[in-house]
Amino acid sequence: MNNKLKTIANSMKKVNRYTKAGYNGRILFCPNCKEEATVYHFAWWGMSCEKCKNMFQKSDWIIKD
Repeated sequence: MNNKLKTIANSMKKVNRYTKAGYNGRILFCPNCKEEATVYHFAWWGMSCEKCKNMFQKSDWIIKD
């Protein structure tokens, strides 16, 4: 298991309606390929992963804590 998957497994938490990005943004992981994405706000309904090109709802993305 590589380091990225170990980090996700240790702190697996999905985005919810109370999630905040903060001043420096928030690192999210794609629910399909586990690729990192940084967001600076959560004023969106869905986002597509740049690696696997799939579209996912906000509540499907995984937060890095």
